[in-house]
Amino acid sequence: MSLNHIPSWVSVGQFLLKAIAVLTAIISIGSRLGRWHWAFDWFTLICDRTFGLALLLAIAFALLRWWPWLALATVLLFLNGALLWGYLPFNSGGAPAVAAETADLRLYIHNIYYQNPTLAAVVAEVKAYDPDVIFLMEYSEAIQAQIESQFTDYPYRLIKPSRYTMGLALFSRLPLEVSQIHQFEGNWIPIFETVIALGKQSFTLIGGHPWPPAPRWAQLHREQVAAMAQVAAGVEGPLIIAGDFNATPWSFALRDLMSKAKVRDARLGFGLAKTRHHFPYPSLMLDHGLVSAEWQVVNYQQGNARGSDHQPLILDLKQRPITQGKA
Repeated sequence: MSLNHIPSWVSVGQFLLKAIAVLTAIISIGSRLGRWHWAFDWFTLICDRTFGLALLLAIAFALLRWWPWLALATVLLFLNGALLWGYLPFNSGGAPAVAAETADLRLYIHNIYYQNPTLAAVVAEVKAYDPDVIFLMEYSEAIQAQIESQFTDYPYRLIKPSRYTMGLALFSRLPLEVSQIHQFEGNWIPIFETVIALGKQSFTLIGGHPWPPAPRWAQLHREQVAAMAQVAAGVEGPLIIAGDFNATPWSFALRDLMSKAKVRDARLGFGLAKTRHHFPYPSLMLDHGLVSAEWQVVNYQQGNARGSDHQPLILDLKQRPITQGKA
């Protein structure tokens, strides 16, 4: 069949295939440019989906024998696959070396939504996991009035409610040795920093909830994540950083935080499960527990949202003494 006789729908299909490849390339390259502008971090929201697109494109181009386009799709596969590799189950301790019941600490992290209509279900969800430490975000004054009395078996507390979404609350069965609430000028959000006793070795927990990187708050979001990095950089010894960061682990903001604080994503080796679900938007990985090298992640799981648009994270951690600092 000559080119003049190719059906129009075939031509349109070929054009769309190439257009999707170009768009995938723009997203894949753009996701690496967050250092230069906050908008590029938006591309990191869909890195896993971009990898899937690149894989489908590679298959299509191989079947069509479009070798230059196949080469492009292969490069895109490697660009995106490099970001996802560490989350595969056979990487970074995804198969626990010890049984979950031997963990030293269970941490529960949840953005519970400041207007949550099912608070009894939230409390039940927390108690079902029986954590040692609970860190809640969007802890509004209305929520405080309704659920705080439910945590009587958590005598150690650090609480700063707000009228809307900036409230935080930490409940612990373990003694809080030193606690501080940081609020940097012009930054608005509180940042919790508390040293928690755990056997013979204490650890530091830093928690916060940066604003979304929407255009009107994007610079503020960066400043807030940077403020958490500033607090974390001064910590010695075992460290956990927890929160809904409104960013994926591949964003420049989170990568910079992890680098400065010398922590890693506790999700590594446990898959790519999303934590934030809000129709009609795509599900996203926005909630994180970041741990220093002194911690072994025994188990990582996600609970039920219970009236929130975020699922809770439940981390089972075991301390492992090391001699060469954090890595």
